[in-house]
Amino acid sequence: MRKLLIRIMVVMLGIGLVLSPMAGCRSSDRPLSVLFMANSGEIEFYEARFAEFTEQTGIEVNFLGVGWADYYTRLTTSMHAGNWPDIIYIRASDLILFTRENTIIAIDEYVEAAAQAYFNVSWEQFSGRFFDTAIDLYSFDRSNESFMGGELFAVPKDLSVQQLGFVRDAIYANLPAIRAAGLRPPWEMDFAVENYSWYGFRRMAEIIGASDILCADGGEIFGADLPPLEVLVWANNGQMINLDAGQVNLNSQPVRDAVYYQAQLLAGGGGMSGDGFAHFLSGNLAFYSQVNSWDVGAFNYNLVDSLGLEWDIMPWPAGPTTLTGQMKVGQGHPGTVRESDWHGLITSAGYAMTSRVRRDRRVDAARLLLHLITPTTLNERINAGLTIPMDETLIEYYLTDEAFSPQSRSIFLDVISGDNGRFPSWYWTASRTWEEAHFSSQLAIVHAATGNAAIEAFNNLNWTQIQNFSQFAFDEAHWWR
Repeated sequence: MRKLLIRIMVVMLGIGLVLSPMAGCRSSDRPLSVLFMANSGEIEFYEARFAEFTEQTGIEVNFLGVGWADYYTRLTTSMHAGNWPDIIYIRASDLILFTRENTIIAIDEYVEAAAQAYFNVSWEQFSGRFFDTAIDLYSFDRSNESFMGGELFAVPKDLSVQQLGFVRDAIYANLPAIRAAGLRPPWEMDFAVENYSWYGFRRMAEIIGASDILCADGGEIFGADLPPLEVLVWANNGQMINLDAGQVNLNSQPVRDAVYYQAQLLAGGGGMSGDGFAHFLSGNLAFYSQVNSWDVGAFNYNLVDSLGLEWDIMPWPAGPTTLTGQMKVGQGHPGTVRESDWHGLITSAGYAMTSRVRRDRRVDAARLLLHLITPTTLNERINAGLTIPMDETLIEYYLTDEAFSPQSRSIFLDVISGDNGRFPSWYWTASRTWEEAHFSSQLAIVHAATGNAAIEAFNNLNWTQIQNFSQFAFDEAHWWR
């Protein structure tokens, strides 16, 4: 780890990323106000970084971190009350509405001025360390409301992943039955040349879910939570929406097959639709579908440090979700396929400047934005288990230093590099109502069922109605198209 810190210092000196203490300080200015979505670990991290920033620059920061469930409500309430924060957390999907309503401003000239004045480099040099996607994601053309090009409206907080994870101990306890089914545990798979089929994954989850073996605290061991619908749709070579045509595809066969797979998991006892995060943290969920890269620290603390358990991540299964389709691509046992074509979810968040910031304070605000993404700050986030590298200079040490986890963390990078990753389709839409308003409520009926009732609930879905409701919601939210 000492080598990594030395490496970071060399990078900082090489491009001049050294703050000048108290430079540009104007003590009469009010503090910069910051409102971020943040978990408990992130709140502690941000508080330390903002205190550090104030010590270095003399610029005070008022920070509030809010959980994901309440963030956007808190942001909207604050704005309606006239208490606009200066710096906010956004997702790429916020760019359409936030730019249309002038909630946030383009920051190109301000990050350029801050980079040159306080870091002795251009913005291009400062940001050249990052994956191109990290910067392009927050570049937006207001003239035609298109993504991945145009003015810069935020600096990237991260490139993140929601990946499939597993608790080794929960699988190991059922290893004889898994082997009897002709399957192998994840740690015995060579994912470079083979993968589980979706059928094989479901069978393994069903074996674990049906077992009478209890976890260490005496609780039931569940097989898996429900994989994200869009990951299943991609596995079926489908898409939930054709953005170029403005066409919702929820009545397509790939989407139907994806929902049916979720119903099969529930019907066979391999799936559970409750709080997967809590069950995974407790060690009684074998496979968890939303191992967020910013939660690595929480998983290490709960599973490893507190419970003495082992956990890791793995690729998503490959091939179509239907058994017929799997048998076409499979060779040998239908539980495995000799291909590695799979796609996981890339997510991201950014830091944006609101239009409330006075023009004479905008370089100060940009300076704070840059402080949050210096090599040192990003390294500290990685050490805290809150992120993975979007800075390419940190990748080698992230992969080779045994202090980092999980063991198969290179899979995170396979996803964010684009080799095995895609952004969810709703990232590029102005509103999620097209999938949430009606479709989500119908899915909830299926997800609330168990046993054969899950299949019955699937069979009762009115796909024509789902399609029509969703298309209407999309058209209404994108009326300018």
